[in-house]
Amino acid sequence: MATENCVLVRLLAHLSFSNMPLKLPVRLLDVSLMKVEMYRDIQDDVRKEGYICISHVWGDMKEYSASKLGIKGGVDWKIPLSDPKKLERIRKAVLHQKKKYCWLDLVCIPQGDDRLDERIVEIPHMGSYYEGATMTLVMATYRHPAPAIIRKPVGVIMGALYGTTSMSLKVANMSYRLTDLGMEEEEWFKRVWTFQEAIFSKSLKYVTYSGRHHDLTDILDKITDMSEGKPGDIDDILEHNHELDRLSYAIREYYKGKTDLVEVMSKACWRNRTKDHDVVYGVMAVLGYATLPVRYDITLEELNEAVVRYAYSQGDISWLSVGGNTGKGFIQPVCQTFTRVGKYWKSVNLEQSL
Repeated sequence: MATENCVLVRLLAHLSFSNMPLKLPVRLLDVSLMKVEMYRDIQDDVRKEGYICISHVWGDMKEYSASKLGIKGGVDWKIPLSDPKKLERIRKAVLHQKKKYCWLDLVCIPQGDDRLDERIVEIPHMGSYYEGATMTLVMATYRHPAPAIIRKPVGVIMGALYGTTSMSLKVANMSYRLTDLGMEEEEWFKRVWTFQEAIFSKSLKYVTYSGRHHDLTDILDKITDMSEGKPGDIDDILEHNHELDRLSYAIREYYKGKTDLVEVMSKACWRNRTKDHDVVYGVMAVLGYATLPVRYDITLEELNEAVVRYAYSQGDISWLSVGGNTGKGFIQPVCQTFTRVGKYWKSVNLEQSL
Protein backbone atom coordinates (compact mmCIF):
# COMPACT_ATOMS: atom_id res chain seq x y z
CA MET A 1 0.00 0.00 0.00
CA ALA A 2 2.84 2.40 0.84
CA THR A 3 4.43 1.93 -2.58
CA GLU A 4 1.04 2.56 -4.22
CA ASN A 5 0.85 5.82 -2.27
CA CYS A 6 4.27 6.80 -3.66
CA VAL A 7 2.98 6.22 -7.19
CA LEU A 8 -0.14 8.33 -6.53
CA VAL A 9 1.91 11.16 -5.01
CA ARG A 10 4.27 11.10 -8.00
CA LEU A 11 1.40 11.32 -10.49
CA LEU A 12 -0.21 14.17 -8.57
CA ALA A 13 3.16 15.91 -8.41
CA HIS A 14 3.46 15.86 -12.19
CA LEU A 15 0.12 17.65 -12.33
CA SER A 16 0.63 20.04 -9.43
CA PHE A 17 4.28 20.97 -9.11
CA SER A 18 5.53 21.18 -12.68
CA ASN A 19 6.82 24.75 -12.93
CA MET A 20 7.23 24.69 -16.70
CA PRO A 21 4.74 24.42 -19.55
CA LEU A 22 5.05 21.13 -21.42
CA LYS A 23 7.14 21.54 -24.55
CA LEU A 24 7.87 18.63 -26.86
CA PRO A 25 11.23 17.84 -28.52
CA VAL A 26 12.21 19.40 -31.83
CA ARG A 27 13.60 16.10 -33.10
CA LEU A 28 13.21 12.40 -32.29
CA LEU A 29 15.20 9.35 -33.32
CA ASP A 30 13.19 6.62 -35.04
CA VAL A 31 15.14 3.51 -34.01
CA SER A 32 13.20 1.29 -36.42
CA LEU A 33 14.70 3.25 -39.32
CA MET A 34 17.72 4.69 -37.47
CA LYS A 35 16.77 8.12 -38.73
CA VAL A 36 16.30 11.42 -36.89
CA GLU A 37 12.96 13.04 -37.73
CA MET A 38 11.59 16.51 -37.06
CA TYR A 39 8.77 16.21 -34.55
CA ARG A 40 6.44 18.30 -36.70
CA ASP A 41 6.68 15.66 -39.46
CA ILE A 42 5.75 12.72 -37.22
CA GLN A 43 3.61 14.37 -34.54
CA ASP A 44 0.45 12.36 -35.27
CA ASP A 45 2.33 9.07 -34.97
CA VAL A 46 4.14 10.22 -31.82
CA ARG A 47 0.89 11.30 -30.16
CA LYS A 48 -0.42 7.78 -30.74
CA GLU A 49 2.74 5.79 -29.99
CA GLY A 50 4.53 8.02 -27.49
CA TYR A 51 8.29 8.38 -27.18
CA ILE A 52 11.05 7.43 -24.76
CA CYS A 53 13.70 9.72 -23.28
CA ILE A 54 17.26 8.49 -22.86
CA SER A 55 19.29 9.47 -19.80
CA HIS A 56 23.00 8.71 -19.89
CA VAL A 57 26.46 9.76 -18.73
CA TRP A 58 28.44 11.63 -21.36
CA GLY A 59 31.87 10.50 -20.15
CA ASP A 60 35.06 10.98 -22.19
CA MET A 61 33.75 11.43 -25.69
CA LYS A 62 35.07 11.12 -29.22
CA GLU A 63 33.32 12.44 -32.30
CA TYR A 64 31.75 10.11 -34.85
CA SER A 65 29.96 10.70 -38.12
CA ALA A 66 26.27 9.79 -38.16
CA SER A 67 26.85 7.14 -40.82
CA LYS A 68 29.62 5.55 -38.73
CA LEU A 69 27.07 5.05 -35.95
CA GLY A 70 24.44 3.64 -38.30
CA ILE A 71 22.23 6.74 -38.49
CA LYS A 72 20.75 6.99 -41.96
CA GLY A 73 19.50 10.55 -41.99
CA GLY A 74 18.51 13.67 -40.11
CA VAL A 75 21.89 14.41 -38.51
CA ASP A 76 24.35 16.80 -40.15
CA TRP A 77 26.77 17.18 -37.23
CA LYS A 78 29.47 15.09 -35.61
CA ILE A 79 28.08 13.05 -32.73
CA PRO A 80 30.19 12.94 -29.53
CA LEU A 81 29.97 9.60 -27.71
CA SER A 82 32.02 7.93 -24.99
CA ASP A 83 31.14 4.48 -26.33
CA PRO A 84 30.30 3.87 -30.01
CA LYS A 85 28.26 0.84 -28.93
CA LYS A 86 25.92 3.03 -26.88
CA LEU A 87 23.65 3.85 -29.80
CA GLU A 88 23.09 0.18 -30.59
CA ARG A 89 22.36 -0.51 -26.92
CA ILE A 90 19.81 2.31 -26.98
CA ARG A 91 18.20 0.99 -30.17
CA LYS A 92 17.74 -2.45 -28.62
CA ALA A 93 16.49 -1.00 -25.33
CA VAL A 94 13.83 1.14 -27.03
CA LEU A 95 12.64 -1.77 -29.16
CA HIS A 96 12.56 -3.95 -26.03
CA GLN A 97 9.98 -1.52 -24.65
CA LYS A 98 8.01 -1.89 -27.91
CA LYS A 99 8.58 1.73 -28.90
CA LYS A 100 10.30 3.22 -31.92
CA TYR A 101 10.75 6.90 -31.08
CA CYS A 102 13.26 8.19 -28.56
CA TRP A 103 14.91 11.44 -27.59
CA LEU A 104 18.69 11.32 -27.10
CA ASP A 105 20.36 14.68 -26.52
CA LEU A 106 23.51 14.15 -28.58
CA VAL A 107 21.54 12.92 -31.58
CA CYS A 108 18.43 15.11 -31.34
CA ILE A 109 20.07 18.45 -30.48
CA PRO A 110 22.70 19.78 -32.92
CA GLN A 111 26.24 19.54 -31.54
CA GLY A 112 29.36 21.56 -32.26
CA ASP A 113 30.43 25.13 -31.50
CA ASP A 114 28.73 26.40 -34.66
CA ARG A 115 25.33 25.09 -33.44
CA LEU A 116 25.47 26.50 -29.91
CA ASP A 117 22.64 28.94 -30.61
CA GLU A 118 20.31 26.03 -31.34
CA ARG A 119 21.32 24.16 -28.19
CA ILE A 120 20.79 27.02 -25.79
CA VAL A 121 17.22 27.40 -27.06
CA GLU A 122 16.41 23.79 -26.19
CA ILE A 123 18.26 23.41 -22.87
CA PRO A 124 15.61 25.23 -20.76
CA HIS A 125 12.94 22.85 -22.09
CA MET A 126 14.67 19.52 -21.56
CA GLY A 127 12.79 18.92 -18.32
CA SER A 128 9.59 19.14 -20.37
CA TYR A 129 10.98 16.61 -22.84
CA TYR A 130 11.34 14.09 -20.01
CA GLU A 131 7.94 14.95 -18.59
CA GLY A 132 6.27 14.39 -21.95
CA ALA A 133 7.89 10.99 -22.53
CA THR A 134 6.21 7.66 -21.83
CA MET A 135 9.24 6.60 -19.81
CA THR A 136 12.94 7.29 -19.40
CA LEU A 137 15.60 4.66 -20.00
CA VAL A 138 18.70 5.07 -17.84
CA MET A 139 21.63 3.61 -19.77
CA ALA A 140 24.09 2.25 -17.23
CA THR A 141 27.80 2.67 -17.87
CA TYR A 142 29.07 0.32 -15.16
CA ARG A 143 30.03 -3.16 -16.35
CA HIS A 144 29.54 -5.66 -13.56
CA PRO A 145 32.68 -7.83 -13.20
CA ALA A 146 30.71 -10.99 -12.34
CA PRO A 147 28.22 -12.55 -14.78
CA ALA A 148 24.58 -12.78 -13.69
CA ILE A 149 24.73 -16.58 -13.54
CA ILE A 150 27.22 -16.19 -10.64
CA ARG A 151 25.67 -13.14 -8.97
CA LYS A 152 22.15 -14.51 -8.72
CA PRO A 153 22.91 -17.62 -6.57
CA VAL A 154 25.20 -15.54 -4.36
CA GLY A 155 22.46 -12.96 -3.95
CA VAL A 156 19.88 -15.59 -3.02
CA ILE A 157 22.21 -17.08 -0.40
CA MET A 158 23.04 -13.66 1.06
CA GLY A 159 19.37 -12.76 1.08
CA ALA A 160 18.52 -15.91 2.99
CA LEU A 161 21.28 -15.24 5.52
CA TYR A 162 20.22 -11.66 6.07
CA GLY A 163 16.58 -12.67 6.25
CA THR A 164 17.27 -14.99 9.17
CA THR A 165 19.54 -12.63 11.11
CA SER A 166 19.49 -8.87 11.59
CA MET A 167 17.65 -7.76 8.45
CA SER A 168 14.20 -8.57 7.18
CA LEU A 169 13.87 -10.55 3.96
CA LYS A 170 12.40 -7.47 2.28
CA VAL A 171 15.46 -5.43 3.18
CA ALA A 172 17.78 -8.26 2.19
CA ASN A 173 16.16 -8.58 -1.21
CA MET A 174 16.55 -4.86 -1.81
CA SER A 175 20.19 -5.02 -0.75
CA TYR A 176 20.84 -7.84 -3.20
CA ARG A 177 18.89 -6.06 -5.91
CA LEU A 178 21.10 -2.97 -5.71
CA THR A 179 24.31 -4.98 -5.53
CA ASP A 180 23.23 -7.10 -8.48
CA LEU A 181 22.70 -3.99 -10.58
CA GLY A 182 26.08 -2.52 -9.66
CA MET A 183 24.40 0.72 -8.62
CA GLU A 184 27.05 1.51 -6.03
CA GLU A 185 29.50 1.99 -8.92
CA GLU A 186 27.19 3.71 -11.41
CA GLU A 187 28.20 7.25 -12.38
CA TRP A 188 24.68 8.16 -13.51
CA PHE A 189 23.60 8.67 -9.89
CA LYS A 190 26.31 11.30 -9.37
CA ARG A 191 25.53 13.69 -12.26
CA VAL A 192 23.71 16.99 -11.84
CA TRP A 193 21.32 16.41 -14.77
CA THR A 194 20.03 13.24 -13.08
CA PHE A 195 17.88 15.23 -10.65
CA GLN A 196 15.58 16.87 -13.18
CA GLU A 197 15.50 13.82 -15.44
CA ALA A 198 14.45 11.56 -12.57
CA ILE A 199 11.99 14.06 -11.09
CA PHE A 200 10.11 14.73 -14.32
CA SER A 201 10.10 11.20 -15.75
CA LYS A 202 6.82 9.30 -15.41
CA SER A 203 8.74 6.03 -15.15
CA LEU A 204 12.45 5.17 -14.91
CA LYS A 205 13.87 1.95 -16.32
CA TYR A 206 17.47 1.10 -15.47
CA VAL A 207 19.16 -0.70 -18.39
CA THR A 208 22.32 -2.55 -17.40
CA TYR A 209 25.28 -2.67 -19.74
CA SER A 210 24.35 -6.26 -20.59
CA GLY A 211 20.84 -5.14 -21.59
CA ARG A 212 18.66 -6.17 -18.65
CA HIS A 213 15.79 -3.81 -17.78
CA HIS A 214 14.91 -3.01 -14.16
CA ASP A 215 12.20 -0.79 -12.68
CA LEU A 216 14.18 2.03 -11.08
CA THR A 217 11.02 3.91 -10.14
CA ASP A 218 9.91 0.92 -8.08
CA ILE A 219 13.30 0.78 -6.36
CA LEU A 220 13.14 4.49 -5.48
CA ASP A 221 9.57 4.09 -4.19
CA LYS A 222 10.61 1.18 -1.97
CA ILE A 223 13.54 3.18 -0.62
CA THR A 224 11.07 5.95 0.22
CA ASP A 225 8.86 3.42 2.05
CA MET A 226 11.81 2.13 4.06
CA SER A 227 13.10 5.62 4.83
CA GLU A 228 9.74 6.58 6.27
CA GLY A 229 9.43 3.27 8.13
CA LYS A 230 12.73 2.07 9.60
CA PRO A 231 15.60 4.44 8.75
CA GLY A 232 18.07 1.94 10.20
CA ASP A 233 17.18 -0.60 7.53
CA ILE A 234 17.74 1.84 4.71
CA ASP A 235 21.12 2.80 6.19
CA ASP A 236 22.15 -0.87 6.01
CA ILE A 237 20.99 -1.18 2.41
CA LEU A 238 22.53 2.06 1.19
CA GLU A 239 25.88 1.73 2.92
CA HIS A 240 27.51 1.99 -0.51
CA ASN A 241 24.62 3.64 -2.36
CA HIS A 242 24.40 7.11 -0.82
CA GLU A 243 23.70 8.75 -4.18
CA LEU A 244 20.62 6.58 -4.61
CA ASP A 245 19.34 7.73 -1.23
CA ARG A 246 20.05 11.37 -2.14
CA LEU A 247 18.15 10.98 -5.40
CA SER A 248 15.17 9.44 -3.62
CA TYR A 249 15.25 12.28 -1.08
CA ALA A 250 15.49 14.98 -3.77
CA ILE A 251 12.45 13.55 -5.55
CA ARG A 252 10.45 13.45 -2.31
CA GLU A 253 11.38 17.06 -1.53
CA TYR A 254 10.32 18.19 -4.99
CA TYR A 255 6.94 16.50 -4.57
CA LYS A 256 6.52 18.47 -1.35
CA GLY A 257 7.00 21.68 -3.30
CA LYS A 258 10.47 22.48 -1.97
CA THR A 259 11.89 24.07 -5.09
CA ASP A 260 13.49 27.30 -3.87
CA LEU A 261 16.95 28.23 -5.08
CA VAL A 262 18.90 27.19 -1.98
CA GLU A 263 16.99 23.92 -1.55
CA VAL A 264 17.75 22.85 -5.13
CA MET A 265 21.28 24.21 -5.43
CA SER A 266 22.41 22.69 -2.13
CA LYS A 267 21.66 19.29 -3.70
CA ALA A 268 23.11 20.07 -7.11
CA CYS A 269 26.32 21.96 -6.37
CA TRP A 270 28.44 18.91 -5.48
CA ARG A 271 27.31 16.76 -8.38
CA ASN A 272 29.28 15.89 -11.52
CA ARG A 273 28.85 17.89 -14.71
CA THR A 274 30.77 18.37 -17.94
CA LYS A 275 30.60 22.18 -17.74
CA ASP A 276 30.60 24.24 -14.52
CA HIS A 277 27.64 26.31 -15.71
CA ASP A 278 25.49 23.18 -15.79
CA VAL A 279 25.22 23.26 -12.00
CA VAL A 280 22.44 25.76 -12.78
CA TYR A 281 21.33 24.78 -16.27
CA GLY A 282 21.08 21.12 -15.22
CA VAL A 283 18.33 21.94 -12.71
CA MET A 284 16.49 24.69 -14.59
CA ALA A 285 13.33 22.59 -14.88
CA VAL A 286 13.34 21.85 -11.14
CA LEU A 287 13.73 25.53 -10.35
CA GLY A 288 11.13 26.50 -12.94
CA TYR A 289 13.53 28.88 -14.68
CA ALA A 290 12.17 28.40 -18.20
CA THR A 291 13.11 31.91 -19.33
CA LEU A 292 16.54 32.23 -17.70
CA PRO A 293 18.92 32.83 -20.63
CA VAL A 294 21.41 29.99 -21.14
CA ARG A 295 24.90 31.37 -21.68
CA TYR A 296 28.22 29.57 -21.52
CA ASP A 297 30.21 32.67 -22.47
CA ILE A 298 29.83 34.33 -19.06
CA THR A 299 31.83 33.82 -15.88
CA LEU A 300 30.46 31.89 -12.93
CA GLU A 301 30.24 35.15 -10.99
CA GLU A 302 28.05 36.60 -13.73
CA LEU A 303 25.95 33.45 -13.68
CA ASN A 304 25.56 33.84 -9.89
CA GLU A 305 24.21 37.32 -10.38
CA ALA A 306 21.85 36.27 -13.17
CA VAL A 307 20.48 33.40 -11.08
CA VAL A 308 19.78 35.35 -7.91
CA ARG A 309 18.27 38.25 -9.84
CA TYR A 310 16.00 35.78 -11.62
CA ALA A 311 15.10 34.14 -8.29
CA TYR A 312 14.29 37.56 -6.84
CA SER A 313 12.05 38.33 -9.82
CA GLN A 314 10.15 35.13 -9.03
CA GLY A 315 9.70 36.08 -5.38
CA ASP A 316 12.36 33.62 -4.15
CA ILE A 317 14.59 35.24 -1.49
CA SER A 318 15.85 31.99 0.05
CA TRP A 319 19.39 32.95 -1.02
CA LEU A 320 19.53 35.97 1.33
CA SER A 321 22.14 35.62 4.05
CA VAL A 322 21.72 36.86 7.62
CA GLY A 323 24.58 39.15 8.63
CA GLY A 324 28.23 38.50 7.85
CA ASN A 325 29.96 39.18 4.55
CA THR A 326 27.32 40.31 2.07
CA GLY A 327 29.55 40.01 -0.98
CA LYS A 328 29.19 42.08 -4.15
CA GLY A 329 25.96 44.00 -4.71
CA PHE A 330 23.05 42.03 -3.37
CA ILE A 331 24.59 38.63 -4.15
CA GLN A 332 25.09 37.18 -0.70
CA PRO A 333 26.74 33.91 0.31
CA VAL A 334 24.21 31.49 1.68
CA CYS A 335 26.10 28.60 3.25
CA GLN A 336 29.12 26.42 2.63
CA THR A 337 27.19 23.90 0.53
CA PHE A 338 26.20 26.69 -1.85
CA THR A 339 29.70 28.00 -2.53
CA ARG A 340 30.32 25.88 -5.61
CA VAL A 341 27.88 27.86 -7.75
CA GLY A 342 30.56 30.41 -8.57
CA LYS A 343 34.21 31.13 -7.88
CA TYR A 344 33.43 34.04 -5.56
CA TRP A 345 31.40 31.96 -3.15
CA LYS A 346 34.07 29.26 -3.03
CA SER A 347 36.12 31.47 -0.70
CA VAL A 348 33.28 32.28 1.69
CA ASN A 349 33.61 30.95 5.21
CA LEU A 350 30.48 29.33 6.66
CA GLU A 351 30.87 31.05 10.03
CA GLN A 352 31.12 34.46 8.35
CA SER A 353 27.87 33.82 6.49
CA LEU A 354 25.79 32.94 9.54
